[in-house]
Amino acid sequence: MVQQCNTVYEQECHNEEKMHCTMHYRQECKPSYHYGQDCKSIPEQKCQYITVPNCRSVPSQRCKPHKQSKCIKVPKEVKQNLTNHLQPTDTYVVTFGGVVKQVKLTAGIN
Repeated sequence: MVQQCNTVYEQECHNEEKMHCTMHYRQECKPSYHYGQDCKSIPEQKCQYITVPNCRSVPSQRCKPHKQSKCIKVPKEVKQNLTNHLQPTDTYVVTFGGVVKQVKLTAGIN
């Protein structure tokens, strides 16, 4: 068995508390000496903590077993001998380089 691995990216998130500020202007008026009002805009900054999600993509390897066909090269003269004598649906014991294997032919030999 051979393992086949792929890189997958998963989202990893956590919340962060961040300071969020906004600027507001307050109107302040005082009576003037000319029977009117003198008004000024006074800036006021209001801040509060807000929760902000912080996410990032994290790579990881996912592997699964992968069945790999093992092919061997058969000399041409052996192929010719096999073609003349074997039936494609029979099971045979074959020796290659001292290794004995039980083989079931599922198709014709080419």
